[in-house]
Amino acid sequence: MVRRPPPKRRMNVFFEPWGFGDAVIAAAVAREVPDAVLAIKPQWQPLLSPLRIVPVSLPYTTRDRRHVWDMSNAGTLLTEPCEVLNIRGDPRDWWAAKRLFPAGRRRFNGWLQFAPHYIGLLDWKLRPVRNRYRAWAALAGIPFAQLEASYRQRQAAAPRNRRVIIHTGASRRCRQYPHCAELATLLRQRGFDPVVVTGVEQARDAALVEIFRHAEWVVANDSGPMHLAAYLGCRTLAIARVTNIHEWLPPATRFVASPWMPRGYRMDPRYNSDEVLTGWPAPAEVAAALGV
Repeated sequence: MVRRPPPKRRMNVFFEPWGFGDAVIAAAVAREVPDAVLAIKPQWQPLLSPLRIVPVSLPYTTRDRRHVWDMSNAGTLLTEPCEVLNIRGDPRDWWAAKRLFPAGRRRFNGWLQFAPHYIGLLDWKLRPVRNRYRAWAALAGIPFAQLEASYRQRQAAAPRNRRVIIHTGASRRCRQYPHCAELATLLRQRGFDPVVVTGVEQARDAALVEIFRHAEWVVANDSGPMHLAAYLGCRTLAIARVTNIHEWLPPATRFVASPWMPRGYRMDPRYNSDEVLTGWPAPAEVAAALGV
């Protein structure tokens, strides 16, 4: 009897062509999967190595798109058989994956879970939201407890030097924590060494990696820097006001939330404005969440 060799295992392609925070979430699960490939925008690659990365630039994910279905440069990226994973539930991603990975088998979920982002009538405020890290882990077959343990293991190696990085976060004023200076003063009075970091571009700068890695804590709003800090193994505290942090919270990450934080999937109506919002957690609440 002639034994046939076992079928070659298909590689898993984590397809996340959107923003920086989304890419970090996918990377967090991809690094738990042997031989995983991460398909993300090329500008995120230096921050998420040494994962194997396939750069993807799709016009419909940018503000420069000609129309909402713009896939003008979606040519073939991989020809070998693979499993293409995606949690967003966006039909454009499905069609783009079909073009980019023609031999791939598409495994997409999130069609119903994250549909309230696009259809407000489906956003039932009393129903718990789906956490995106949990969604990726479930799709990849990784127990969330394993992902959480991986984060805690990295945090155990973080320094104990009283340095606290306070990152102002996102590009729009409405998403930026407005009490950074007061929080820094309070932490300094309690024996910590706070450093306020600003600048949207620096959120994606490799120098920020070194800043985070030399801190005992990182405090940030729900933003790309929050995801990056947690991914790097920093002890991270998220401050929530304009989005429901339960959808975006990284594993093993603390949070402090405003009572005005949205309860469903839809963000605050002023999410894309430069209005300075009230109702953020006070500096004393943030310090208490740090345990100081």
